[in-house]
Amino acid sequence: MSDRQDPFLDFESGAGSREGGGEVPAGARPNLEAEGAVDAIPELDAVGVDHDALLHSMVYLTRHHGNERSADSLLDGMPIEGLLNPDQAVRVMRAAGYNAGLMQRDIGDIHALLLPAILLLANGDACVLVRRLDTPKGQSPVCEIIMPGQEFHTCKASEAELAQEYLGFALVATPLPEQAPGARQEQALLDPNGHWLWGTLRRFLPYYRSAMLAALLSNVLMLVTGLVTSVIYDKVIPHQGFVTLWAL
Repeated sequence: MSDRQDPFLDFESGAGSREGGGEVPAGARPNLEAEGAVDAIPELDAVGVDHDALLHSMVYLTRHHGNERSADSLLDGMPIEGLLNPDQAVRVMRAAGYNAGLMQRDIGDIHALLLPAILLLANGDACVLVRRLDTPKGQSPVCEIIMPGQEFHTCKASEAELAQEYLGFALVATPLPEQAPGARQEQALLDPNGHWLWGTLRRFLPYYRSAMLAALLSNVLMLVTGLVTSVIYDKVIPHQGFVTLWAL
């Protein structure tokens, strides 16, 4: 991996730990005050969302986990301008209902259970590592990757080729239990076989039942209150039946 500094790894937080990857050494962060580094950041920020490789890779992760989100919906409400950096990407995925974190690990050391994972590449680029393909012994391992974009094209690349651009950090994300596809049991509104009206009424039937019971109770109380009040003013008070009034 090249020793050149890359503004893509401009982590906002200070020295600390990354989930799954341990403590990130100080040398892994570029010195943005170095000559030429500051000038490179406005160039990246000027690129629009359509060209944000990391953001589009996150969109693929949401599609893979069965809860697809668009790039605009992921960034909705987030105070982010320009291209995402890795720390911002982790916060966006967590806000979207995922358990996300960065880890510093070689491509061959990323466990298969963590795939798909987003590989951070040089020059602000990124790709999604989907799986490792079986290769004959003696040959360089081959990986199946997804190139970010509107179509999410699948291609193959050897680990040696990826290692030339790989910065050593990967973003992994898994859906939280309440966001997992198996946890969403009631999908009546999204059921193509359900009726648009009766299916919705059936889904919210408990709410309608509670509302009708509350309306019946409130009307009965209003009628009883009116009857008692009319009896008191018409029969008791005019005849000065204070004993009856006190009993009521």
